[in-house]
Amino acid sequence: MRYYNYWLFSTRRLEKIVEMIQEGMLVERDVWFVEFIDHISYHISRHLKYELNKEVIQECREICYLKVYKYDPTAGKAFNYFTTIILGHLRQVRRRDR
Repeated sequence: MRYYNYWLFSTRRLEKIVEMIQEGMLVERDVWFVEFIDHISYHISRHLKYELNKEVIQECREICYLKVYKYDPTAGKAFNYFTTIILGHLRQVRRRDR
């Protein structure tokens, strides 16, 4: 299985992890959640042709940690929710760095 397909088929797992974080059964800094955020940050930054450094990745993680409790499963998928958060933050960082 290709690396991309692993993340594509794991959206259900992401939603379960987010649900467990919201219920207090997992710590926000769960390894799989961190890997997901890093993976999505990398690919979105590559799409935006933005150079990604460790500080920006850390900022994306912190924003996702803060907003994980605001996620509502009835409003949409977790993948779309966190991708939108990361995309918005990377655009903001790009404007800030100009």
